[in-house]
Amino acid sequence: MRMLFSARRRDVCAGAAAGLMALCSPWMKRSLASDTLPARLRLLAGGRDGDGRILAGVRLSLQPGWKTYWRFPGGSGIPPTFDWSASLNAKSLIVSYPAPSRLGEGQGMFLGYTGDVVFPVEVIPADPAGDVELVLNLTYGVCERICIPAESQARLRFASASPADDAAALIERARARVPRRVPAGTMVRDWRYLADQRRIEFAVDALGGVDFVAVEGQADLDLGMAVEVASSGPLKRFSVSLGGPSAAPPASPLLVTIVSRRAAVEEAHTLDG
Repeated sequence: MRMLFSARRRDVCAGAAAGLMALCSPWMKRSLASDTLPARLRLLAGGRDGDGRILAGVRLSLQPGWKTYWRFPGGSGIPPTFDWSASLNAKSLIVSYPAPSRLGEGQGMFLGYTGDVVFPVEVIPADPAGDVELVLNLTYGVCERICIPAESQARLRFASASPADDAAALIERARARVPRRVPAGTMVRDWRYLADQRRIEFAVDALGGVDFVAVEGQADLDLGMAVEVASSGPLKRFSVSLGGPSAAPPASPLLVTIVSRRAAVEEAHTLDG
């Protein structure tokens, strides 16, 4: 049986190292200095398009045997937190997440990355004609036999439309791995909200095999762990409980991410009550 994870869409473990370690276990009792971390951070310049938007990338290179987390780790863990507040001439920045893998075993299983991961970033300058300087403070977690809360910094100045070395190709490959948004009902079928039980049930088209499914909601929605409850042909049925006393269904859409051998997609679903 493939596991389905569910969680609030939130940036957990984003505070001080003490707070991170309280949420994520087993953790070292101290974080390591950036120059001794088993990960190397680099910003990539992918050039500008005709509208003045900039494609960039956040590249995290992990030493062999080390892992880091997706935006929702699954259970406990540290999702990456991107702080761009010191950047210059950057009106908005949108970070995308390539599809992760299931890592670890049993209770220690989580969603994340090994080796090199590039997070594509779309930058809209405040002044399209001006230079842009990206300044990133990245908070994240790295795990081998133990897990370490980490913080790394990097900066990059865009002064021309020409990307450096192989950066553009790395960014494009990472963008191709980002789950594609598809219309509701493409892979998730028979979506039901059982109000009396505060529970969601749905079926997933598992043709080709499903590696994992993640369900995320707004910050004030407490989702329990979902379980596979039935299987019929290519469809697998899952159930997830909603915490909290409210009898009303959540107003905001839930985001369902499905990673299979065939594709990586995400669908937004609204509970109709």
